[in-house]
Amino acid sequence: MKYLSRTTIEWAVAIGLAFGVAATGGSLTVLDEWYYNLVQPWFKPPDLLFGPVWTVLFSLMAWSGVLAWRSEASDPQATAARRSVLMRLWAFNALTNVTWSYLYFYLQRPDWAVFEICFAVAVYLPAHTPPKPLQQESGPHALAVFGLG
Repeated sequence: MKYLSRTTIEWAVAIGLAFGVAATGGSLTVLDEWYYNLVQPWFKPPDLLFGPVWTVLFSLMAWSGVLAWRSEASDPQATAARRSVLMRLWAFNALTNVTWSYLYFYLQRPDWAVFEICFAVAVYLPAHTPPKPLQQESGPHALAVFGLG
């Protein structure tokens, strides 16, 4: 019996989780009369671009999850701590993505969605300056894939 490589399993899990988040958010996205009657800003991209752009974004999310999981430090305890921080940020990103779709499209509450984005940014901003152990032991890309490096 042939076993799957570690790389194959990591990518399968990351892609499954990332596109599971996309499917959940997509299932909460109701484009009905309410949405089409909103006054759209001049800079809103054409609807045809959303599918390809979100596919790229969720592919990058999967990649960032693999990189976060593979990040290593000088010892096993530091590696576990780093992975824990990075995977929690990854999960928080997924949660805020789904929550935004729920608030904006499903509940049709753009005001609550703006609050949710502000909350997410308030959580992400301190992560732009990771704790010293992460700064010293991170590879050049470990935090950068989250926009945190």
